[in-house]
Amino acid sequence: MARLLVSSALATVIWSVTSGYFHLGRIQANSCPPAERASLESFVRNRIHCAAICEMERPCQGFCYNNVLKKCRTYRILLADAFPIAVNDIGYSMYWSAYVGKTRFGRSLYYLKSDPGDFIGATTACGNDQAKVATPTDAAENEFIRSLSPPDLDIWIGINQLPGDGDWINQVTGQAISYSNWGGGEGQGSNDEDCAVLNAALVWIDMDCSREYYYVCQIPIEGQP
Repeated sequence: MARLLVSSALATVIWSVTSGYFHLGRIQANSCPPAERASLESFVRNRIHCAAICEMERPCQGFCYNNVLKKCRTYRILLADAFPIAVNDIGYSMYWSAYVGKTRFGRSLYYLKSDPGDFIGATTACGNDQAKVATPTDAAENEFIRSLSPPDLDIWIGINQLPGDGDWINQVTGQAISYSNWGGGEGQGSNDEDCAVLNAALVWIDMDCSREYYYVCQIPIEGQP
């Protein structure tokens, strides 16, 4: 196991660049795999700094942080698999890396859910993960979300129209959409088609919300603790 005392200058760089881009999930408090199982042990400024080190040390599966000692341990083993060897290491808490099974683009994490659903079901399933149905805000993000999708299958995107043929709302921001890529004659919300799918040609099509499609979830991570 490598041991590292992170310098104040490096800590400042890591903090300023990455502090807002990591979403944490606690696995188990007051337990941590033994230090000898860690790939790195270092002194840090705070928990977010520890998360940033884990982010840079790919493939980091998770980390343990001691708030009293300001000490960080990162692991390349799956922490969920480490429960049998976890010890009661007072002051440490285990956290999983949100990047496992997810892909980062800009300031969000994205992942394809395994089962299709109607729009409400998709919204609920993503919401259970503290996520939203992925919503493109520009052409690059539109193409990226499509790249995570099953080939040749339409997928839900996280926009829906307000009752009475009002604005199309971005689920992630809660605001009216500022970017769109509607196909010809689409986006009118006619015939109760108040939801939208993204097809293989990167074009949006308004659709009845009760139809079932696959979908990608999105977790905005800027400013997360």
